[in-house]
Amino acid sequence: MRLKERPDRYVDLKTVSYEQAEPSGDEWDDNWLVIHGHVRADGLRWHFWDACLLVDEAEELGQWLLRAAHEDVPPLEFTEPNLALEVVDRDPAHHIVTITITFRAESFPPGVNDDVRWNLGRAVTLHLTMAVLISAGHEWLAYLERFPRR
Repeated sequence: MRLKERPDRYVDLKTVSYEQAEPSGDEWDDNWLVIHGHVRADGLRWHFWDACLLVDEAEELGQWLLRAAHEDVPPLEFTEPNLALEVVDRDPAHHIVTITITFRAESFPPGVNDDVRWNLGRAVTLHLTMAVLISAGHEWLAYLERFPRR
C-alpha cells in the first residue's frame, strides 16, 4: 500500500509474512505480522522490516484508512509502538485529508539518538486526497486476506 503525497513524499507499507512461519498454537505469537516499510519524506529515505502488527491490528489499520477518508477518527496506535497514525486536518472543499504517521523503535530512520527513536518518534505528515486513502485502505485489506488470524 502506498500513501503518496507526491513522488518524493510517501509511505509504503506491505505485509510480508507471519513472524512465525508455522503456527505454534499460541494465539498471541501466531498472529504477529512482519511489515516492510519504505519511507521517503523531508529529504530522508529509509526502510524497515519488523513484526510490529498483529493480524487484528493490521485489519484495524485498513479500516481506519477507509474511515479517515470520510470522517473524524481517533488516533490509531498499536501494541508495538512502531507506528501511530492521526488525522491532523481536513479540507473537504479540496478532498484533502492530512495525516501524520509517527515512526518509532524498529521502524525509525537510522542515525538518531535513542530518546527520539524510542519515545518521541519521527513524524511524517502527508496531505492526501480522499481517493488515495480509500485506495490504500482497499489495497491493504485485500492483500491482508493472505494472512488470516491463526
